[in-house]
Amino acid sequence: EELTSVLYEYILEEQSSLTLVDFDLEKHPESGWNFSAFRVLQKRNSIFKATQIQNSSKIRRDWKISLQGEGAKCSLNGIWLLKSSNEGHTNVVIEHTEPYCESLQYFKGVLDDSSHSSFQGKIVVQKKAQKTQAYQLNKNLLLSSKAQSFSKPGLEIYADDVKASHGSTTGNIDQEQLFYLKTRGFTDQEAKNCLLSGFCYDVFVTLPIESLFEKAQSYILQFRNTNKKTPDES
Repeated sequence: EELTSVLYEYILEEQSSLTLVDFDLEKHPESGWNFSAFRVLQKRNSIFKATQIQNSSKIRRDWKISLQGEGAKCSLNGIWLLKSSNEGHTNVVIEHTEPYCESLQYFKGVLDDSSHSSFQGKIVVQKKAQKTQAYQLNKNLLLSSKAQSFSKPGLEIYADDVKASHGSTTGNIDQEQLFYLKTRGFTDQEAKNCLLSGFCYDVFVTLPIESLFEKAQSYILQFRNTNKKTPDES
């Protein structure tokens, strides 16, 4: 079985910006284990944006971002699209050490068959990092009763003038929404595809390259076999 392990390190100087895309839908979904570690250090007023779209068979992304300059901003967006017995694991630690910094973590998962995922995120706000804004959210959509999703968002705050939140949701396709679309003329499969596309859209739209956005949209429309049923239908 193929094993890949890569470390990426980025230092963003003052006033600099970096947009990173981790897009692996074009790789073979049974390509083996893929480990990637990202280390990011941000200085004053720097901006870091990253979007990860993944469907590899066994994948782990480990992020550690340190906002060490006043006014630095970072945004992490990601989605894992898993089938069969595939696995996706994401671990994120964002540390705020200076005031007036902003961070956003927004991750989603779509899981079918017996696939499983985990998300563990932490926001650390040091005492000096007043006026911090930090948000974290993980949403998961389970398309099979055998799929599993584990989520553990967390906050560790030592400053007293901070806006921060974290949350996690896991559920199945909304049957009321499915029924509504079918009453408007959608077939069962078209309605499911529409709901899947809508669930993924706000992550896909963060892709800065239009051709990648189109590939991601096309992929999710073909994600499920037409003979599969939602958990509530089985």
